[in-house]
Amino acid sequence: MSKAATKVVKPPPPSGWRQFLSPGYLLIAAGVLILAFILVVIIRNTIAEQNPPGDLSIPDTSISYPNQGQTHIEIGAAHPAYNSNPPTSGWHYVDPAPWGIYDRQIPDEVLVHNLEHGGIWLSYKDPTNQDIINQLKDIAGRFPTHMIVEPRPQNDSPVAVAAWGHLLTMDKVDADVIYAFIRRYRKNGPENVG
Repeated sequence: MSKAATKVVKPPPPSGWRQFLSPGYLLIAAGVLILAFILVVIIRNTIAEQNPPGDLSIPDTSISYPNQGQTHIEIGAAHPAYNSNPPTSGWHYVDPAPWGIYDRQIPDEVLVHNLEHGGIWLSYKDPTNQDIINQLKDIAGRFPTHMIVEPRPQNDSPVAVAAWGHLLTMDKVDADVIYAFIRRYRKNGPENVG
């Protein structure tokens, strides 16, 4: 008794929309969307870098402080007092913080390293003042890098904006003055590192 050969019938290839919904086409579409998103981010960041907000005709009301050096210290090591509050130069830990917005305080010795790399440090005294927090987040959000926002209850004023060697203190957020400060001093540290 012989077995009869069974004929395998292949279904016809998908057509129309079913063809475009196949896994291969979906992967290609996802790849194109990801590349488009990356391109938009790159273009947005390039435009932000080439056309930063900030009117340089606004007078600089920040205070300049003498440079206290760029000495690296071990985490937790004692060091002389900083000459400004928040500090604008001096002793700092080996690793800076990633640029961004924080809802917790970072040690001064970390953020001084960010200033050394040309960063701007926006801090606020009252962690419950959502109006100030939102305004500072909005300002920082206009720059792709070199910005830190954090609460800092030790501030002498409600708002402090620091750069290497420069400190701007305010009772309330004045975005135009802060933008001018950022334009003057962002990426203007002794080691301008991304």
